[in-house]
Amino acid sequence: MSSGSSCECPECGTLVGINERYCPSCTLDMGAPNVRECAARTERETLQRRFDDARSKAMKNKAKQEWEFLSSCVQNESGVVVALPAQIARSIVTDPRLVYANYETLVGSGLRRPATQDNDRHRKAVASLLFGQADAQIRYGNLAIETESLGSYGDVSCRLRADAVRKRTSFLEENSYTFVRRHQMTPGDPIPPGYRAVWENRHKLALAKLGGQLKPGQRRSELRGLLVQSCGDRSNDEFIEAHIYGGFTVDSIESMTKITKAKRPNREAQMDVKIALSQFSKRRRKS
Repeated sequence: MSSGSSCECPECGTLVGINERYCPSCTLDMGAPNVRECAARTERETLQRRFDDARSKAMKNKAKQEWEFLSSCVQNESGVVVALPAQIARSIVTDPRLVYANYETLVGSGLRRPATQDNDRHRKAVASLLFGQADAQIRYGNLAIETESLGSYGDVSCRLRADAVRKRTSFLEENSYTFVRRHQMTPGDPIPPGYRAVWENRHKLALAKLGGQLKPGQRRSELRGLLVQSCGDRSNDEFIEAHIYGGFTVDSIESMTKITKAKRPNREAQMDVKIALSQFSKRRRKS
């Protein structure tokens, strides 16, 4: 039984909050809270309506072939990509014991200093509005057809293995900061439904966002490029944000490439990128 904000544990019948990972009674793993929330009926139904509206617009624009091509690409080829700074990419590849940690975890454990006061407050406020107490568990990436990533966030693009993240990843239609600002969210506000999706519905989210931009005659390379648009400036980045619950290791990474649109790194960072790519390639050959 589910009440929207809680569901019944299938093992012992205890009501478990949607923001709880484990049943407090029998400790059954209920699944990643961000995924469970995006799988709620209201989310799915509202997303479906947005998807249907976008399809109607595409058909009206005589872009049926373009719609079908982009939908197929996202369903069958897309995955999660994370942009890593050069030093972090090198560390993860050279030490397979390391787990990729987010800002909240690193600051909370004293392993890095916080950002400036204004940036730190902004970051914490946005994460809390979207994830509540689970914010410390969320790692951020983007949805991509291949390995397209955001040069404004790192130097190396890491595409994660689907079997390592599909059950714990949800998607938001745009950058978290932009989303919260656009919808004028304040503490206590519900998250507007229909702008998030679980793995199986990621194509619906992509088409709900991009379907109205489709035009007849668009080249396939142009259509594939619609999902991630980045020139190295965060304020102009356009992408679908991926929210991964928990960390990942080098064994979670399917491929690793240099981000060509990133700001040119200094000599030390260039060396870190070179070592990361070389060591990752060696690991792949051995496996």
